[in-house]
Amino acid sequence: GDNTFDDCYLKQEILGEGGFACVYRCQHKIRKNHYAVKEIYNTRYEADGQTLKMEIESMKRLREHPYMVRLLDIFSEPDRTFLIMEELQGGDLLDRLAQKEFYNEREGKRISRKLLEAIHFCHKKEIAHRDIKPDNILLYLGN
Repeated sequence: GDNTFDDCYLKQEILGEGGFACVYRCQHKIRKNHYAVKEIYNTRYEADGQTLKMEIESMKRLREHPYMVRLLDIFSEPDRTFLIMEELQGGDLLDRLAQKEFYNEREGKRISRKLLEAIHFCHKKEIAHRDIKPDNILLYLGN
């Protein structure tokens, strides 16, 4: 439709930020559900928009996997692009590792297996992630 991001969603607290994008928690104005939104500043991201198109294309190709964050909607505006994604409330792996004094082998094995399955799925789809690190591994609450 012709709706903008601001027509549909209320931007809430910031969840993370990088050089050319910020991730916020947001709430759908009518349905009241919460999501994560990645707000990308188009010009900072790159000159010709090609990388952004590839990122979106990759996310679409990966969204049927249970260990991939799901891209639900996209708003393209002249200076910004908003990617609406499911919100994972368990924080990231870096936070989780920092909180725990002891990470037992069973937990380590479980998370490693899921990560390797997710990477294998990416590679089957001919997608290389290129930035795998604990702060990019998001967790479900109670997982």
